[in-house]
Amino acid sequence: VRWVGGPLIILVGAVPWPSLLETKLIVPLRKLLAYSASEVCGWVGVPARAAGTTLQLSHAWVGVDEACGGMRSLQAGVTAALFLGEWLRLSWPRRIALVFVAMVAAVLGNFLRILLLVWRASVGGTDAVIAAHDVAGWFALVASLGLTGLVAWWLRGHPVVVVSARPAPVPRAPLPRAAL
Repeated sequence: VRWVGGPLIILVGAVPWPSLLETKLIVPLRKLLAYSASEVCGWVGVPARAAGTTLQLSHAWVGVDEACGGMRSLQAGVTAALFLGEWLRLSWPRRIALVFVAMVAAVLGNFLRILLLVWRASVGGTDAVIAAHDVAGWFALVASLGLTGLVAWWLRGHPVVVVSARPAPVPRAPLPRAAL
């Protein structure tokens, strides 16, 4: 179990998650991201109003559901964290911390994606959002997975090398075959 359990835990991130998780976690998170993005837009002088999971600008709409669903990037982050935890042989507390970091990085990546698409919508309208949609998605994915990888590498630490003041032991002569 110990030998197979680590690699099999990666399946938690790869298999489809229950819809209950999406309705209880992802949908409220989408609304929170939409409202947070509208606040940030107000701070930089771009009027935007959050209506559920959609941002309304003066001449365009940016749907958080269509643009930045969150479920796939959250799953990708969890899968990457589980994989990196197994690959780097992190302890279980460090693996759990890495999964948490991956989830935060995925949410942050989606938030940056929303802001990028809102900025494109404010400059060029709906056509600009459609043109930037895939680029923004790749940007969010690379940013969140890159952050997860950097944190995994940092959590890995370095092995401690113990230097002894004693001289190395002299190897003994091997036992004769008759003794075996």
